[in-house]
Amino acid sequence: MNRQRFRKKNFIFLFSTFLLCFVALSWAQASPKALVDLNVNSHLDVGVLDVETKILKNLTNTPNESEIGLDWSPDGRKILLLSAVQGRPDQLEVMNADSTGRRALDFIKPGEFVWYADWSPSGRRLVLVLKRDDNVDIYTARPGGGDLQRLTEHPADDTAPEWSPD
Repeated sequence: MNRQRFRKKNFIFLFSTFLLCFVALSWAQASPKALVDLNVNSHLDVGVLDVETKILKNLTNTPNESEIGLDWSPDGRKILLLSAVQGRPDQLEVMNADSTGRRALDFIKPGEFVWYADWSPSGRRLVLVLKRDDNVDIYTARPGGGDLQRLTEHPADDTAPEWSPD
């Protein structure tokens, strides 16, 4: 999984060569919790850091899979993540914030990958930057999967979508 292809807003990147740890934080809207990507034994897991108690909980804890937590849902109840397993295409997934109910969204095919994904302010849609057919375009989809709609179709890479607050 290539971390460089993701653009994350409101993230802090912390590097510690002494601990060999990589952490990326994404703050929950109305919560003292941060979504955290942890490098654990050469793979990435998604966790939640309670910034008040400083307690870190690993949510995915999957030794043969790497996950990157992309974003909280607007209500803080769900997490959008990307997972990768050797020999399988990357999968965009949604899970509950307590790590239950994890499911893959059904629109990424072999050879495609997600550069960016974000929830709409209402939580009813996702916006994606998806490389498909050797072209990078902007799409929307339902968070439960399906209803993938291409918004741009241009030979150059179309990137950096942002939802309007209204």
